[in-house]
Amino acid sequence: MSSLAELPELVGFFSYSRKDDELSQGSLTKLRASIYNEMRLQLGRDFKLWQDTTAIAHGELWEDAITSAISESAFFIPIVTPSAIGSTHCRFEFESFLKRESALGRKDLVFPILYVKVPALDREQVWRADELLRIIGARQYADWQKFRHRDVTSQEVAEKVEQFCSNILDALQRPSRPPAEGRDRQEHEADRIEEDNRRRQEAETKQLAEEERLKQAMAEQERQHRDAEEAERQNQAKALTDQERLRREAEAEERKKRAEAQAQAQEEERRRQAEAKQRAEEEEQERRKKADALAQDERRRQDAEAKRRADDAARHQPAAAKPMPVLRPGESFKESASSPEMVVVPAGEFMMGSPASEAERSNAEAPRHKVTFARPFAISRFAVTFDDWDTCVANGGGAYRPADQDWGRGQRPVINVSWNDAKAYAAWLAKIAGKPYRLVSEAEYEYAARAATQTAFPWSDEIGKGNANCNGCGSEWDNKRTAPVGSFPANPFGLHEMAGNVWEWVEDCWHDSYSGAPENGAAWIDETDHGYRVVRGGSWSSVPRMLRTAGRNRFAADRRDINLGFRVARTL
Repeated sequence: MSSLAELPELVGFFSYSRKDDELSQGSLTKLRASIYNEMRLQLGRDFKLWQDTTAIAHGELWEDAITSAISESAFFIPIVTPSAIGSTHCRFEFESFLKRESALGRKDLVFPILYVKVPALDREQVWRADELLRIIGARQYADWQKFRHRDVTSQEVAEKVEQFCSNILDALQRPSRPPAEGRDRQEHEADRIEEDNRRRQEAETKQLAEEERLKQAMAEQERQHRDAEEAERQNQAKALTDQERLRREAEAEERKKRAEAQAQAQEEERRRQAEAKQRAEEEEQERRKKADALAQDERRRQDAEAKRRADDAARHQPAAAKPMPVLRPGESFKESASSPEMVVVPAGEFMMGSPASEAERSNAEAPRHKVTFARPFAISRFAVTFDDWDTCVANGGGAYRPADQDWGRGQRPVINVSWNDAKAYAAWLAKIAGKPYRLVSEAEYEYAARAATQTAFPWSDEIGKGNANCNGCGSEWDNKRTAPVGSFPANPFGLHEMAGNVWEWVEDCWHDSYSGAPENGAAWIDETDHGYRVVRGGSWSSVPRMLRTAGRNRFAADRRDINLGFRVARTL
């Protein structure tokens, strides 16, 4: 026989901790089966891979069975884990095979598999002090840590098993030394182990002696330290009486000085407060004189302004002799040249909010609920334009002139206006027209935008192309600027740009859902205003989902922005 691979009855030993196999749901047994099958494939014949759970007969002595199996084994596969390192059985198996390996005159028949991290292997000082760990650390082991959670039948694990078995077979096929040489090596190894044990015991004895010496030296040092502290305490106690008397006298003198300084400071503070009070009274008298003068000037200014506005309102008031005819749904009208064009929206009812099936809806659009409008109302055909706003400013309606971002004024929707600005415009319009103009309620806006449709957008369930101005609507103004009002077709109620172009302020306070919302179409106003108001319709910079008829958003009431505008309504 020239190599161990040619043994008629080839036997290998698979050493592991049963506890590890149980905790890993039998993974080690599966690994052993995979190694066994691969070795058979590479050998081209059968062999025996010994495992205690399958090889020890019932009633057989464990140690005798292990010793017998080791004496027949040509190679040894230890599964290295913290449990295996601490297992008496696993150590017995390992040490028994080392004797067998030495008898064979070999040092290359142990093939460790590092299955779970063993911290001691990372510290050379530790593993070199342990005979078993020294052999594992010194030999080339297979690191299986990243494979232990993977399926043993996977390609990656199968390739690892193939390489592992190939290494075993290479070792088995190497020429074996003659038995006599093996015995000499065994005796030499035994002598070396005995010498290592003797040296280790001597080193441990020296270390214990040194530790005892250091312990005694530290005890003596501690005693001397305590004696020195006691002597110092007695010296301090002896001098304490004189020092305490001097300290108390010094503290008494310091308290006296502080009391005198405090009394002086209090007197100075009283004098300063009296002077400050006198100055404040004199300044208050002077302020009141100036306030009275300013109040008189303001009253005169207000009287003049009231007269001017009354004259202006009279110029814009429709002639009383021409009462407005009865308006029918779909008809339009203008109160005066200063008023926007209004369209009559019919009475009716609709389901406000989005259905649960609508794509890209939000929880703020629920619960869906019925809203009923008992009477028609009017809403401006277009968003309020720069022309409308500038007319208001020119006729005393305010001084704020919003910027147009160099996009042009005229018939573009007014932007950079807050909810407060929109309210001021509606109030001015109501005053000059003598009619109940106001901001649109949120329910009115959705009712008018839907115009009896049920789709996500007024025209269909898809955004389409060229139906509005937004970031993705397919218009020439997309995500660039506002479009002039009337650039897109009107909805069935005759209203333009109810989706896109500018977000439009409505009267309502913001609420996170429609729970408790009015069912009559009125604006939902809280007694305590939290500062946020609703905007509807989406803008030139909005993504398409924000243009859905049920879509809603919020901004602070005082916010002015390049995508914020509004339109007005009138109660009929």
